[in-house]
Amino acid sequence: MAVDDTYTKLLLHMDGANASTTFTDEAGKTITAVGNAQISTAQSKFGGASGLFDGTGDYLSVPDNDDWDFWGGDFTVDFWVYPTSAVGYHIIYWHGGTGGVSSSGYIYLYGNNTSNTIQFGAVNAGTAYFDLYPATYDISVNTWTHVAIVKSGTTIYCFINGVSKTPLYGTQLSGSMTTLTGDLHIGDRVSDGWSPFVGNIDEFRVSKGIARWTANFTPPTRAYEPVETDDSNTKFLLHCDGTNASTTFTDNATTPKTVTANGNAQLATAQKEFGTASGLFDGTGDYLSVPDSDDWAFGTGDFTIDFWFYLTTFNASQYVTFVSQGPDSNNFFQIQILENGATDNAYIAEVAGGVVLTTGGGSLGVNIAINTWYHFAVSRIGGDIRFFVNGVNNLTVTGVTGSFANHTGNFVVGRNDYNTTQYVYGYIDEFRVSKGVGRWFNNFAPPTVAYAGVVPSGPANLKTINGLVKASIKTINGVAIGSIKSINGLQ
Repeated sequence: MAVDDTYTKLLLHMDGANASTTFTDEAGKTITAVGNAQISTAQSKFGGASGLFDGTGDYLSVPDNDDWDFWGGDFTVDFWVYPTSAVGYHIIYWHGGTGGVSSSGYIYLYGNNTSNTIQFGAVNAGTAYFDLYPATYDISVNTWTHVAIVKSGTTIYCFINGVSKTPLYGTQLSGSMTTLTGDLHIGDRVSDGWSPFVGNIDEFRVSKGIARWTANFTPPTRAYEPVETDDSNTKFLLHCDGTNASTTFTDNATTPKTVTANGNAQLATAQKEFGTASGLFDGTGDYLSVPDSDDWAFGTGDFTIDFWFYLTTFNASQYVTFVSQGPDSNNFFQIQILENGATDNAYIAEVAGGVVLTTGGGSLGVNIAINTWYHFAVSRIGGDIRFFVNGVNNLTVTGVTGSFANHTGNFVVGRNDYNTTQYVYGYIDEFRVSKGVGRWFNNFAPPTVAYAGVVPSGPANLKTINGLVKASIKTINGVAIGSIKSINGLQ
């Protein structure tokens, strides 16, 4: 069992054999199936199965836990739902009491006989802390819909298939919230069986202490899973989290390095892909510097540099250098992009002693838009260096045989260091340097959470199979992945 990150307090994939009553929480809590609640392979969003609730006393019960007392802080509850009824109320989530002066937190569907809307809130001793719903009925019967309820500070969001539903009607946030007690129920209300859910639920997650989305997003395209990062190959990892305007950037690699913010480089909570913040660079002297290390000497080995970026300025013929090292034009390493019209370019360069050891680039096949988050990855495997934008490889530099030099000087994020130009105008998040491994060979789904977790067992140098992170694959042709020693020569 493994959750996708430390904020995840409940994660139900709803996978298993048809008609099984065993529901497994990846966070390790005990789940009891009540009534006829069971796994069904007739419907699933991911994994081949989902939870089936027939509306006659079916629900999942989870013991009381402090993890359910999240309503007063930041939180996210998200899931996929496939209702088969649009008549009246249908409970999705309930924790707390049921009486008129009780305290509880809840999420339920309400149907207009054709489709459903979502209503959610929390009650403190009979007084609503908040009770909200959108005006539209966007949750159709016999259709999978992604729902996310998010609280960030004093702002509450409701997303249906990644689209924020505004305005929200009902009782707005007011007062404070007490500690709730009692078992958590999924699919029915506690004790009295009022308005049970009818249909299927998949990929149900409770996240405490984090607002995972505060703007429109693309719903997940696969089941939540641990992301392989905290391994011996990760030499540098910046989550770029912290308080707004802080100049403290923390390296979360196993052996952390000192990071110095230069110019006005700082953390900003205004934009982020994950966590609480990202790194802000204003394009006029801002960059991060990290002392020289053998970890930057890639030699002839594989490596990966990947991160998220969000540019606020990207004009015609403008170069943006994301990473560089080297004291002068005869000795440097850098990765950069160039605004080049309809399809922008990317380049990697490695020069030592005035000799060009590696240089290459070309079209990324993407027109980089401003004010948009992109995942960017450069992955070397053998003699090929692949560039990925949002998991898609449209550019590969082939025939790379030279060794990447052990340059001197700081490793720099946010500008071309040797000539102090080509600054980043915008934000960077989740910046990672991996040495000794090319993490991606085929197209892949970009990470959906901040990097966390452990590399799973199986062939040590094989990180993805057909673009799937290895952690999500249990068997290949019926053979347990832990027993496979090599695949296509990769060990």
